Amino acid sequence: MESISQYIDQLQKQGQYTFTLEDIFKLPHRSKQNTKIALHRLLQKKRIIKPAQGFYAIVPIEYKSTGVVPPSWYIDPLMQYLNAPYYVGLLTAASLHGASHQASMQFQVVSQKQIRASKKLGIYYQIKKNTLDIPSIEKTTQTGTMLISSPEATAFDLVMYMEVCGHIHNVATVLIELAEVIRQDKVKDLVHVYPITVCQRLGYILDFIEEHSIAKALYEALPKKKNKTHLIPSHSQQDGELDQKWRIIINERIDPDL
Repeated sequence: MESISQYIDQLQKQGQYTFTLEDIFKLPHRSKQNTKIALHRLLQKKRIIKPAQGFYAIVPIEYKSTGVVPPSWYIDPLMQYLNAPYYVGLLTAASLHGASHQASMQFQVVSQKQIRASKKLGIYYQIKKNTLDIPSIEKTTQTGTMLISSPEATAFDLVMYMEVCGHIHNVATVLIELAEVIRQDKVKDLVHVYPITVCQRLGYILDFIEEHSIAKALYEALPKKKNKTHLIPSHSQQDGELDQKWRIIINERIDPDL
């Protein structure tokens, strides 16, 4: 009878680092009770981790001391298992696009489904109902591939979810680096995907960091008539000077970390 440890070793030799409880139950001559006991022991020994109920990732020997596997090794099969459209986004995506100055300690994932964050594994999930409308790129990982948001979509997301991206100062710092790989024509394509207020804030920040050509492309794609909106919607300070071009009430001064 093949043990679960042997099964896992075989998977790893084949370059596969994930499996499900259903896969284990398919092994011959194994009771459910003995299977669960064996899996519990392997979890205790840090041979495997459990990112979701019924889903396991194999811990390579180089990560055994911490028992934490980089989420990039298993995020794609995990999200397929959860039947959750997704992309790796926000500061994690920005870092993968070369804007790593202010990289997040969390692995940030945007998904159409609400998924509980896993602090132990370092994964943060942001729910986004129109995940499938956001352009993504297939990125090669150690064990396969994963989807990451395009540089342009990453820029919009950083502004839309700035509270989980280290606030506006951090977002502006990241955009300075990210702007190097942003294409103006693709920015225009996203104007109808994101709220106008997010477009206004992004445009204002782009002008502030002197990325005027990208800002111009964004501005030309926006409706002529725009309502006023605050730079920081959740800020207790609601008063501020009005930027006439973007119709932004500047209720906080941007101070990038340079």
